[in-house]
Parts: sequence; structure tokens; C-alpha cells
Amino acid sequence: MSKKCRYHTQNQIRGFVPIWVVLVLILVLAAIVFIPRDVIPSNENGLAGNPGSAGALVDENSPTGTPIAAPIPPVQKTHVTIPKSVKAVYISSWVAGTPSLRSKIIDLIDKTELNAVVIDIKDYTGMVSFQPLTESTAGAAVMAEGCIENRIKDAADFIKDLHDKNIYVIGRVAVFQDPCMVKKHPEWAVKTKSTGEIWKDDKGITWIDAGSPEAWEYNVQIARASHEIGFDEINFDYIRYPSDGNMVDIAFPVSGTRERSETLKAFFEYIDKELRGGRAIGVTKPVPAPVVQADGATSTVPIKPAALPRYTTATDPAFDDLVKEYGLDISADSARRADVLLDGKKITTDWDKAPRPVLSADLFGFVTTNNDDLGIGQILEKVAPYVDFIGPMVYPSHYPKNFMGFANPAAHPYDVINYTMAGGVKKLKDIGLDPLKLRPWLQDFNLGATYTSDMVRAQIRATYDVGLTGWMLWDASNTYTVGGALGI
Repeated sequence: MSKKCRYHTQNQIRGFVPIWVVLVLILVLAAIVFIPRDVIPSNENGLAGNPGSAGALVDENSPTGTPIAAPIPPVQKTHVTIPKSVKAVYISSWVAGTPSLRSKIIDLIDKTELNAVVIDIKDYTGMVSFQPLTESTAGAAVMAEGCIENRIKDAADFIKDLHDKNIYVIGRVAVFQDPCMVKKHPEWAVKTKSTGEIWKDDKGITWIDAGSPEAWEYNVQIARASHEIGFDEINFDYIRYPSDGNMVDIAFPVSGTRERSETLKAFFEYIDKELRGGRAIGVTKPVPAPVVQADGATSTVPIKPAALPRYTTATDPAFDDLVKEYGLDISADSARRADVLLDGKKITTDWDKAPRPVLSADLFGFVTTNNDDLGIGQILEKVAPYVDFIGPMVYPSHYPKNFMGFANPAAHPYDVINYTMAGGVKKLKDIGLDPLKLRPWLQDFNLGATYTSDMVRAQIRATYDVGLTGWMLWDASNTYTVGGALGI
């Protein structure tokens, strides 16, 4: 048979449909048309698939079959061990939520000594940048406040991708600069002294009074919710009193006239107790906090723990595994709990002993050389015992004219970093703390001078020369200098 005949015959066979196939199709179509609605399979939540929308869900109890949001699937939490020397770059939440932009930074990390990222969890707007796990106590608490802008829609998956590359993930939380929570809770806010209205800084941004224990607890819940989806470390920023604006017409209804550095010390004692189990030296009693009485007076009382449930038993096998791995105390009422997901299962963990987030705090660069609180409540020695790392923002461009005798400190990156970080090393040694707690923020942006790769490297070299090993690079635009981080 010729090739032409074979080809023609094969097409005749492909076009032939046996009569039994036609009969089966007719029966299937009839079943679809006449099947009663109440036998459409429901899922375990009592929700039925909507034939008119692929993957959508409808409420069976609604006469119109109103579509509802599909439940968020369980997320497998992952974490990586902190590198011996953290070398990080900052990524805004907008860039982190845009694959085409964040990929450029990940590519930079792949090609250099960089091994960590700092991603905005909550920035100066007060908006949390991802959808927390609503199955957890912390996630539900954050969601209840409503300050969510889901900029990083695939946050848990993105973090897992980073972990797969052994990249350490730090989440940045702007604490007291929080316009969203000021709107929700004006009673927490910094006010004007003259009228009692909400105070604003030079940029029109509103602030939370640093003494507000409710704000402390809210930020602790954000930290927990962030750790639950995979953030390895929580980096607290804007942990201070305002510094720019009408500082004459300003009042702090919650903290009152209490010494500002003592208010911030109490905040750090609180987060240490809540997130690290009170690991700081000398923390042996409930943390006092200022509370406003009915007559407007300020007194000091112990902070009450959040009203979270306690456990007595746990039947989930995954819980038993966690107990064995981390040696948890599961006696009745032994500790407060938080619900987390481990390997896709919701379990209960003891926050005092279970895997915890590493904690760090960003402070003004002047804390390494000044002995006062800078008018904002920040004193290095009062913060360092309560966190794992301190990030002094020692950007050379942020020091004033004639600092160290330089007309333009930004033009002298090595000298400024070497001098300021040597001061920080001495301060921590003087109080018996390891100077390796210091991990400075370094400048990789053009202000005061055009920053080259050599100027970025000069800052890193100065950090090493005072005996420190870790550092973080800041550029608000996330466009980092090629050559600032060494290639591998």
C-alpha cells in the first residue's frame, strides 16, 4: 500500500466513532442535566462546588448560592538557622510582592556573599504586608485590627523559596510609627498638648504613644504571626519617640512624664518576656508599664499577659513530636499557647520553649557615641540585653557637618563607621555583653555623596576592623551597588 493510501486510511479510522461511545455520552449528559442539586458533593466545610465557576465555592444555605472566598490552604512553615555572619539587604514589601523585581535581588544574592534579606512586615503606613494565618491565635488577632494590605500575596511560598536557597529571612516591623492603628485606636496616639488632637510629625505621619501596653501586645502578635509563616527573625524599627515636628506642642497621654528611656526599656523587657521567654539578664519579675487612671494620673502596674487559652492535653501526633524535639513542659496550665502550623497541621506550641524568632532592634546611629537618650528614649545599654541583635543606623550621610571634624561625613565612610561602631563595641563590653550583638545598617544610597562600590566596601571593612562580622545594606529604592557585596 502506498504512503498516500496508508495516510488516508488512518484518518478514516480516527474519524470513526463506535455506536456504544455515543450511547455512553448520551447517558452522561442526561445524568448531569437531571442530577438533584443536593447530591453535589460538599467539602468538609459544608461548601459546595459551583458548576458555573471553576474552583469557586457557594454557600449551600444561601437561596441564591452566593459565592464565598475559598479557604486559604495550609502552609508548611520553614525556618533556617541564622548564619554565623549575617550579610543582608533590605527589600520593601512592594518589591517583595513583585516577582519581576524581587528576582533581581535574589539573583544578586546568588552571585555574592549576601545570605539574608530584610523584608517589610509593617512599614511607616502601619499596614501589615501579608495575609496572616487565620487558624492561629496571633494571625486572628492581627486580622481583627484590620490593618492588612496584602502586598506580598505569596509570602509563605516566597519565604520557602528563599529558605530553599538557604537565605535567612528577617521581617521588619515599624512599631510606634503607625497611622493605621492611630485611626483604629486614637486613645493610643501621641496628642497635641494645646488641643488634645492627634499630633503629626513634619511628614504628616501620626504616632503611637510608646507607653501603650495594648500597642506592645499588638506588635507581639504581629511578630508571632510573621514567625508562623516563616520569618526567621523579627526586626523592630521606629521603637522611639517622635523626633521631627512641633516638639513644643506634643503630649504623651499614656507614658506621661515617665523617663522616655525607661518606657522603651519596659517595652523591650516585654517583648523579651513574650517572644524569648525572658532570656535577658536580670529579668525575674513582671514587667511594669505606665497606665493612665481615670483622673489622668499615671501609675505603674504589672502588665497582664494576653488572654490566650491554655492547654492541658494534646492529641495531635505532631504535637508529641514537637514535645520530644524541644523538651516542652506540657503539664496543665504550664504556659500560654499559640496555634501554629507544622507540616501542614495545626498544633499548639509553648512560646516560652518552642522554636522562637530571633529578635533585633534598629536604633539611631548616635546611640553608639552618645550617653543621653537623644530625646527619643533610645539608650544602647538599656536595649541590648533584651534582643539578640542591635542594628545601629550609622549611615555616614546622617551625621551632621563637622562630625569627627569632617565638613561632609558622607564622604568619609570608613572613618565614620570605624569610629561609631568602635564606640558601640566599647559600650557593650563595659556592661558585659557580647559586642557581636551589633550588626550595623550601612549606606548603599546616594545622599551627601554618590556612593560607589568602593565606598560600600569601605563601610564593611570598617565593620570588620572593629571586630564585628555582620552587617545590613539599606537602599530605600532596593537598587544595590554592583560590587558592594563581594562575588562568590
